[in-house]
Amino acid sequence: MKSCLVVGGGISGIIAARRLQKKGFNVTVLEKSKGFGGRMATRRLGEAVFDLGAQFLTVHGMFFRVVVEDLQDQGLIKEWSRGFLNGDRILNSDGYLRFCGSQGMAPVAKALAEPLQVHLQETVTRIAAQTDHWEVESESGQRWQADGLILTPPLPQSLQLLEKSAVTLEAELLQRLKGVKYDPVIVSMAVLDGPSGLPEPGGLAQADPMSPIAWLADNQQKGISAVPAVTIQGTAHFSRSQWKNDKEQAGKLLWEAAKPLLKANCLELDVHRWRFAQVQDPLPESCLMLQDGPPLVLAGDAFGDRFNPIEGAANSGLEAAKHLIKHWD
Repeated sequence: MKSCLVVGGGISGIIAARRLQKKGFNVTVLEKSKGFGGRMATRRLGEAVFDLGAQFLTVHGMFFRVVVEDLQDQGLIKEWSRGFLNGDRILNSDGYLRFCGSQGMAPVAKALAEPLQVHLQETVTRIAAQTDHWEVESESGQRWQADGLILTPPLPQSLQLLEKSAVTLEAELLQRLKGVKYDPVIVSMAVLDGPSGLPEPGGLAQADPMSPIAWLADNQQKGISAVPAVTIQGTAHFSRSQWKNDKEQAGKLLWEAAKPLLKANCLELDVHRWRFAQVQDPLPESCLMLQDGPPLVLAGDAFGDRFNPIEGAANSGLEAAKHLIKHWD
């Protein structure tokens, strides 16, 4: 039985691992954080619940449609809307259906990872190619080995790991991979003293890239929070300009920008920063397989879809698994 190590427990890594496991491979997933899903993240502040990363998912291809229908059957996701409010609080209905997690986005990723062998809070620090397998070491001192390896973290982190591990790439390829840029996002999570006052469906997308706010979501209207709670995501421009400043102060600036759009006051505010929040221009490949020595595949959102990031990352994971299966056939 062939074995594979998947680094990263986001949607891309989970989908890759599920496909390999379904085909009879021995698969282990290594995830550096305490939970699954990457930016499919959900946080709790008392009774308030927030989706702080990805807010919804969309469906275009047949593979992901099957995944979504299964999640619907399990009651893990639900239909949310076919459009959102603009900066003037007017609904732009574009007809495209968005799904959100029934209890948040993180439980969706957790459910998808349920059948997998996953080691959480294991930060991979070194990989080494042997004649016919990979050896992987984590910050905790744990070691694993497998016939194949899939790296799904944000591409700059995967490249940093390759460099630290003295895994060399062709100069032209390395230059192209290093050219993939990510936008950062600062997120404020505000517990409110009453209903937000946002019109249905409770999601507001701000088109102005120079505005502080890119996204505003009412998590109570969304159906995941028992009490009024809003997620405020900064634009790339705002987040980049505030990145080196005090995180809490940046969060307060986002709240001040959101206040005119809301009809409630803030009781509690928490702030989170995503360094690699959104790929500016994903690569045209669905994944990238490096053929020298034992197989190594790069996958994840850098090979996905800027406008449908969850589905794009999932498709990248699927294609990474297919590449390994074909390699070993």
